[in-house]
Amino acid sequence: MPGHAVVVTKLGASDRTMSGRPTHVNESFIHRRMRARDPREQHRVSSALEKLFDLMLVVALSAVSGQFATALATTDDDHVGDVISMFIMMFFSVWNAWLPFVWFSSTYDVDDILYRVGTLGQMIGILLVADGIEHNMAGILTGYIVLRVFYTVFFRFRAAYQDVPHRTSNLKYGIASCVTTVGWVCQQQFATTPLSMLLCFVVLATCDLFSGVAVELTNAVKTPFHPHHISDRYAEFTIILFGEALLSLSHGLVLMSSTAFDVDAISVAVAAMTLLFLLWWLYFLIPFGKLMHDRPETTFGVGYGHFVLHLALAALAAGLNLAALTAHPTTSTNRHLTSTTTTTTGRSKPTAAWLVAVSIAIYLVSLPLVAALPRVIVARYAVVASSILGLAALLASSSLTMGSLLWLYNVPLLIHVATAVYHTRQKPAVVAAVN
Repeated sequence: MPGHAVVVTKLGASDRTMSGRPTHVNESFIHRRMRARDPREQHRVSSALEKLFDLMLVVALSAVSGQFATALATTDDDHVGDVISMFIMMFFSVWNAWLPFVWFSSTYDVDDILYRVGTLGQMIGILLVADGIEHNMAGILTGYIVLRVFYTVFFRFRAAYQDVPHRTSNLKYGIASCVTTVGWVCQQQFATTPLSMLLCFVVLATCDLFSGVAVELTNAVKTPFHPHHISDRYAEFTIILFGEALLSLSHGLVLMSSTAFDVDAISVAVAAMTLLFLLWWLYFLIPFGKLMHDRPETTFGVGYGHFVLHLALAALAAGLNLAALTAHPTTSTNRHLTSTTTTTTGRSKPTAAWLVAVSIAIYLVSLPLVAALPRVIVARYAVVASSILGLAALLASSSLTMGSLLWLYNVPLLIHVATAVYHTRQKPAVVAAVN
């Protein structure tokens, strides 16, 4: 903790829990006193429980991307804005259910029975959120109430009781969680028009996200966190979204008909996978853990800026699903794209092309900004993003096949990744990794 000497000893395998947390004398698996973990702990990575928690996100994110793709494919042009707004709200409901667990676990993660029960309760809440996204939007609020009750009682208030040095901050976090949850309930009850719902969402989402910033800025004793553990947790969420994009792509593809392979579908599949591979490569060139360790002032930017990165990847998953469906418009898989409605059929390919391009562009511009990289590097990423948007503007409505268009999107990305890899070999610094 700040202001105190820390004695580091070498621990054997028997001295650690399943989460990798060092054990203490007179502690048992049934109950361990909540103490802030040492942010300098060596080799801190995600625990088995955290990985299990993340599996719930797979279910919820699949529902978000699937609903977004279906809505874009079937709605008319006048309501596209409403569809995008709803997508952002649904994605936020999942991402914001994950965020508090990540940061609390980085500080504590005692891995005893009460901690696991609290985690299970939050997992049940996320399952209810996913069900609400898929079937009944009112279920999202029910899920939020469940997961916030378990988070507040089993995590924050328990930590406030047992961790005296950080009692004030945990109480603030717990009270803020309760207040914002009441706000979400009020929105459900009293916001009856689309505009009022949107305004309430913006206000409540801002309060929900930045209450943590307010708590930390007003704390005399700062809450410790492990930068490399946080980086690992965000990387896992990113990997889940790449996996969701692959899943969405596979759901839209029919690579082989009853007689032969579909060349257009194969072209879309390989081009889309290449796009995802290049975007993955760019993300993991940036050592976010080292960045937060060496420059703590970047922590809030990295923590909250990832929302935009992750949102872009979720939108890309929906875009790739639509792109795959356009490769074989006569299959039963995408009947909703080949209805007799001219508007829906006519804009299926342009919609997919633009959604993929815009998603990639947002991702590319956000990545260096989140990492607080120099302006010259941000400009280079922006040039690549602009190139892809330019290709969409020129060719989205042309007779070019979807596969060919995706391959063209790959060209500026491939050049950028090759340049980044070359510079990485020349300079080992954090900036050089994405130069």
